[in-house]
Amino acid sequence: LGLDPETMNLAGDTVEQQAEQALKNLMNVIKEAGGSCKQVVKTTVLLASMDDFPKVNEIYAKCTGGCRSRCLELRFLEVFQDGASSSEPPLLVLPTPTLAVAEEGDKNSLSDRLCRLVGFDSTGLACLWPSELLLAHIFLSPTAMYARLWDAIATTASRRTWRRVCELGAGMTAAAGLATVRRKSIVSESDDPLAALELVALSDGNEDCIAAIQQAVQLQEFSRNRTDSPALEVEKLRWPSSDASPMPDGYIPAGWQHSFDLLFGADCLFHHETHHGLLNTVDRLLSCTPGSLCLFVAPQRSGSLLAFNDLVAQNSTDLHLSCIRLEPLEAFPTLGPVMQYLITDTDRLVPHLLLIRRT
Repeated sequence: LGLDPETMNLAGDTVEQQAEQALKNLMNVIKEAGGSCKQVVKTTVLLASMDDFPKVNEIYAKCTGGCRSRCLELRFLEVFQDGASSSEPPLLVLPTPTLAVAEEGDKNSLSDRLCRLVGFDSTGLACLWPSELLLAHIFLSPTAMYARLWDAIATTASRRTWRRVCELGAGMTAAAGLATVRRKSIVSESDDPLAALELVALSDGNEDCIAAIQQAVQLQEFSRNRTDSPALEVEKLRWPSSDASPMPDGYIPAGWQHSFDLLFGADCLFHHETHHGLLNTVDRLLSCTPGSLCLFVAPQRSGSLLAFNDLVAQNSTDLHLSCIRLEPLEAFPTLGPVMQYLITDTDRLVPHLLLIRRT
């Protein structure tokens, strides 16, 4: 709180005075506890007025500058009809969810919204999942930041030049897929595996997600200003929802069959019943060239990750696929400082990495 501990009154009338006092109080508490701000993962600052978030962030950065680490920043951004934004353009612009369930009004309308959020292909409408953000951050960062991951990819795959890539289960933002496009303008490494990117395909099994992805594509700066960006395709792709369901004819979009050097997906292994359909989809989309790769970032989620890993192993000979699983700190060592705070929910929050390679 922005209170002066001597008087228990607000430290002043301005947001600067209150924010500075709040952070001073916070640092004193940490110091008394024998800790340091490097151990802090999250802070909440409560002021009399919270209308000026950028100013609060600026004050926070000044007070804790020595303890800051690189992160993926999410902030609300006003975007005008012509695509211009109210401040310096961020790396990605992601639309906020439009399928709210807490609105007042007609009960039938609320029931309809709830029904649209139910089902294995509707989870992308619920929120922006942590694994999607992590995957986006990987693609937006220099290879040195995730050196172990890129080394594992180089060891697993016989080639590291990807011209055609596809995101599976991209949800309502396709943040990871859009990040591969944005990467070209911010990462200038001669041996970057995405330097020669020609096509990025964004897919999901839900119609509302597809509409949201199309909106997200239009919001990106590279959609309007860059002529050398890779082509973008957005298509509905839904694999069978149970092991007993037959593989439907024509469910793979035209031109996608066995055409991708890289497939990737975030947190889309949680339904055991869909595993066979997903694995067959990976097989049908992945190029037949040895070394083409599928990358999944996902938490354990009640054993679903290991179950899918086992399924790939069981079918490795027939499908000409091999699979390697990396533990969280093997693939993402930057998570080390925060792992102790995730220990209570490692099953749902801590991501693992699956690398599936065409042999």
